[in-house]
Amino acid sequence: MATSSRWAPLSVALFATFILAGCSGGSARRPAGAEAGTVVATDLAFQPTEVRALLNQPLMIRLDNKGKLLHDWTVEKIAVTAVKEEGSAAHSMGGHGSGAGTMMPGAGSMPGGMMGTGSQAGQFALHVAADAGQVATIEFTPTEAGTYVFYCTVPGHREAGMEGKLVVG
Repeated sequence: MATSSRWAPLSVALFATFILAGCSGGSARRPAGAEAGTVVATDLAFQPTEVRALLNQPLMIRLDNKGKLLHDWTVEKIAVTAVKEEGSAAHSMGGHGSGAGTMMPGAGSMPGGMMGTGSQAGQFALHVAADAGQVATIEFTPTEAGTYVFYCTVPGHREAGMEGKLVVG
């Protein structure tokens, strides 16, 4: 009986720790209230190929490039606000965007309240690029439900199957 009473305070402490950790929401690991998802880019594939987001809720995409080539994560048209990039690599879009060889990053506004990044603000709503072995993030708030295609704009990558779906609901 002495053994079980000795473990009782420890059991209560562990239980309380798990309860408090569950209530914290993990906000210390990401910006205030932003849901987060990691998309791994390998040479000619994204994993996962489907990302889900909540309407009018901030979402952070962490592009983790495990490949040997530069890759990006791009959505052409989507209604979003509050776009923020971190660690994005500049690169030639190879004919994608508003002109061949256009360079990223930067920030701009799109018509209709949509936000875009880079000099392709009129072409791409969202774009983040990561050099081989690097990580870049983009945070945004989707403001219209729907299914949107994301893909890599590096020449030949989308055609080789490097695309997926962003589902906002």
